[in-house]
Amino acid sequence: MDKLVIISRDDLKELITEAVTKAFDEVNKDTFTDRDLMTRKQTAEFLNVSLVSLNIWSKKGIIQPYAIEGRVFFKKSEVESALKQKNK
Repeated sequence: MDKLVIISRDDLKELITEAVTKAFDEVNKDTFTDRDLMTRKQTAEFLNVSLVSLNIWSKKGIIQPYAIEGRVFFKKSEVESALKQKNK
């Protein structure tokens, strides 16, 4: 049978913070393994194309966009991989 444990407010706060941090780390690990995200503008400049071309490539599935809080980003590693595949 579980026992009732009394802990201080600070200890409870620390336990909750650790649990939430661990949960976020797990989600982020599965979602974005690398933090090398580029904005649409940065990606277009990296590829030396217009934003319109970048949008077309996204719609065609050539490169994968990621929407985060209403903004669109691209993983640099995925953009480089798509570029290498396209040049084969």
